[in-house]
Amino acid sequence: MLNRVSALWLLLAVFAGYAASGSSVKADEEPRRLPWVVKSGETVTLVFAHGTLASDVSSIQCKVVNEIRSWVLCGSTDDFSPSGQQRWYDLTRVAEVIRTEK
Repeated sequence: MLNRVSALWLLLAVFAGYAASGSSVKADEEPRRLPWVVKSGETVTLVFAHGTLASDVSSIQCKVVNEIRSWVLCGSTDDFSPSGQQRWYDLTRVAEVIRTEK
């Protein structure tokens, strides 16, 4: 009889612990590393860590065409190059972003 009562108390303790645990904690979707948001139309210089892009490239200057979360679509900064030269860059891999004054 003692074993059945002990098993019942153990089962009740498990259910009570599950019920008292509450909802699970959920992290934010994606943490922001930058204090500001890069906006479309801005001209910025993206400085990358050494060896991130290519061995001889450490920064690029681009005009932001579109931004989605931590990604930016960079277009050409001059008006004479074709608009087909656009590329997405991940801002989480960028060491520094320098805004170009208008």
